[in-house]
Amino acid sequence: MKYKLNLFIILPLLVTSLNCMAAVSIVECEDEQGNRTFQKTCPPGSTMINQKRIATGSKAAAENDPVTFTTTSSSVSATMYSIPECSPCDAVRELLQIKNIPLTEINIEGDIIKQAELTKLNGSLNVPVTLIGDKKLSGYNRTEIISALEAAGWKDPKKK
Repeated sequence: MKYKLNLFIILPLLVTSLNCMAAVSIVECEDEQGNRTFQKTCPPGSTMINQKRIATGSKAAAENDPVTFTTTSSSVSATMYSIPECSPCDAVRELLQIKNIPLTEINIEGDIIKQAELTKLNGSLNVPVTLIGDKKLSGYNRTEIISALEAAGWKDPKKK
């Protein structure tokens, strides 16, 4: 009975503290015409410009964690050949977004010219193909992507 009583006291406190830490990340995207939008992830053919983290918990949480505005200060960027409905493409996009790397996406679906460009570059129509610095990466391999970013001059702010 004593343990059940402790559980009823601790559980609501835990849930309340987790609720105070909740936040949403939104990215600012720019398309080829220079139009900017805010979305969860940037669509193909657009580049991530900035990222905002917005507190969604209580008023106290918002006061303790105001909107964080992260501008991409790195000179490193990436280009990815992709198609819609592509899980490996989504994984590359998400990793680069987390690392605050601007990404330009080239959607090859239904575009013969862009498909020919990818075939010339990669020898096949397999996606994703990601260009980072002088590296060409096929598919999704987190270790290879991070190595290519570092080779292009990106420094992980979490590493000191």
